[in-house]
Amino acid sequence: KKAVILGAGGSAKAVIVGLIDAGIKTLVVVNRTLSRGQDLAGRFGSLVENISAVALDSNDLKQDFSNADLIVNCTSLGMNGGPDPSSSLINPEIFPSNALVTDLVYNPTETPLLRNAAKFGLDILNGLPMLVYQGAASFEVWTGKSAPVKEMFKAAAIALGNRS
Repeated sequence: KKAVILGAGGSAKAVIVGLIDAGIKTLVVVNRTLSRGQDLAGRFGSLVENISAVALDSNDLKQDFSNADLIVNCTSLGMNGGPDPSSSLINPEIFPSNALVTDLVYNPTETPLLRNAAKFGLDILNGLPMLVYQGAASFEVWTGKSAPVKEMFKAAAIALGNRS
């Protein structure tokens, strides 16, 4: 499998660790600053069969996305109250037609990136499950009890203004 990670910060590191644990074979880190993406890719180079970094403004970005099974936005772009809530970072026209596009942003529940990807018929997933399951894992570590995940999802939806 191949994943493309958008961003090179702390959440990107966590996502990469999870993908390595899941057996990812190919990773591409796309970042605004190429050197930062290269540093992140270098940290995991010995753990991934094929890992590379590319600048966000690369002319070959479509090639870097080709055959990707998963695209993960690990930036705050598109987040309510973030630096650019209306940005989708990447035009989904360059995404492969079979990729899952996920955004770690959970507010709004459908970011511009996810909305645009859905328009192209791509499967999408917002950041709410990651938020809830992080909380559930913490709950279990701290209390030694099983987390009430269903209730946590309901509470998160209410907090975000989605009462369905």
